[in-house]
Amino acid sequence: MAASGEANLADQILFGERGQIPFQDGDSFFSPYESGANLFLGMLSAATSGGELQRLQCKHVVSVMRDAPRELDVTVPSNNNNHNNNSNNNNNSNKRKADSDSPARKLTLTRLHVNIADDNNESMYDFFSDAVDQIDSWLKQGKNVLVHCSSGISRSPTLMMAFLMKVKQVSLRKAYHAVRTARPCVAPGTQFFQDLQRWERFLTGSESNTMSLEHYHACTVQSLLSPPGSSLSFEGCLAGVRQFGYATDFALLQAAQLAAEFPAEHDKTK
Repeated sequence: MAASGEANLADQILFGERGQIPFQDGDSFFSPYESGANLFLGMLSAATSGGELQRLQCKHVVSVMRDAPRELDVTVPSNNNNHNNNSNNNNNSNKRKADSDSPARKLTLTRLHVNIADDNNESMYDFFSDAVDQIDSWLKQGKNVLVHCSSGISRSPTLMMAFLMKVKQVSLRKAYHAVRTARPCVAPGTQFFQDLQRWERFLTGSESNTMSLEHYHACTVQSLLSPPGSSLSFEGCLAGVRQFGYATDFALLQAAQLAAEFPAEHDKTK
């Protein structure tokens, strides 16, 4: 289980499989300022769904992708906002038909494009400062922000961690576990995690990190490869990573198989 501080930080972020499902039924918001603005993490499909963006009241998008569309051409039905405003039950069916027949209108979005491929040979570090500052600025203005990549697993969570580390002034370890608690499928690539280590050293002025690469890969094995209904021991995952490495999916699977032989009561994720 995450430490209470990490769980609370995770509760302050709105996460979902497609970016539109809040982490805690819409009750928790990431509000670093009195503006009350909300920060969402999701997939490309969340950024291209006009209905979902309108429901989230989100018109500010950060696309963390090399192959992002040049423009997000998002449309919503012109009467979408008024669909539930008709209190006359006798006219509901006619209202629904009118809504479905109404012409779509374009949703105007403000977007920041972080041009990075999901490639272990690419570094995201040089994008951190400007991207984090832009998200920070939008939130201060009370603008809801969606950060997305293709699948919401590697690139956009990496930027989310970089944002939390600077704005919330938390360690890499705490930022990682907060995001992982909210979205267990999160798994930044090795290079991206090393970028986060470098970012932490820059922010703190320290020569050391709060989370090693070895520790991170053990967490990845634990969170991604645990069989359904079971939990791999962190000590076992760490032993597996040390024995088989983490350079390939096969090595990680071997590490998970070894971890399955360790008793769960020795789990020391943190």
